[in-house]
Amino acid sequence: MHPLLETLQSRFPQAVLAVHEDTERNELAVQVDAARLLDVAAFLHDDPVMAFDHITDIARPITRTTRSGSRSSTTFSRSRTVDGFE
Repeated sequence: MHPLLETLQSRFPQAVLAVHEDTERNELAVQVDAARLLDVAAFLHDDPVMAFDHITDIARPITRTTRSGSRSSTTFSRSRTVDGFE
């Protein structure tokens, strides 16, 4: 597992709900409890080893109940283009 993911899991064991590493695309994804999102984001920004300066995507799951009573979840993702870059 990527060291960044290991650090987040050890530092925020209750906040990190899931992690995913896509080695083919060189991407990391972390699912964080919404109540702790600001704590995790502040750590990623303020810690000199992490040194994050922006978040690329923020997604939130939406759960809906259909007419038949079954429930389904959909994840909506958001990204923002800054200065012509995504």
